[in-house]
Amino acid sequence: SYLPDGYSFKCSFSGTPYESYLIFDNKEVQDGWISHYPELVSNGAIFIYQTDEKSAVGEKKFATYGTATQRIQETYDEVMTKNPSLHPQLVQINGMLAFTVDSCNDCGVQTANFTDGTIIQKSTSSEAKIKFIDDNGTHYFLKAGIPLNELIKVAESLQ
Repeated sequence: SYLPDGYSFKCSFSGTPYESYLIFDNKEVQDGWISHYPELVSNGAIFIYQTDEKSAVGEKKFATYGTATQRIQETYDEVMTKNPSLHPQLVQINGMLAFTVDSCNDCGVQTANFTDGTIIQKSTSSEAKIKFIDDNGTHYFLKAGIPLNELIKVAESLQ
């Protein structure tokens, strides 16, 4: 129910009966947006991907995934190990543990390791990101070209 000033729902796409992709923007969005969503996000759009994991894999298999808190902590730990320059944070979204990264111009690091021992690293920009899992087994991933504090407000307003 919360969107930054000027933003509105633009379009959605359902990949399977258990997942949906949504775009909110303050500009017009062209047909075929799903293949261009990274550019939309870089230009300020809000992208939300949600998956009903429990329904998709079944309750029995879903129970083997671990708790939502464990899974979010694992995501945080992995990013801290592989790319700590992103400065990931753990926050609460409506009482649920969430993994977040704020937008930055050059905090991301891409590494290419070659068989001759050559290693090339390149700094990259990163959009604001939030990942959390609710008590019903729905996984939420939000990505946006807006500040993290605004994206947190969007995540807190999801129903």
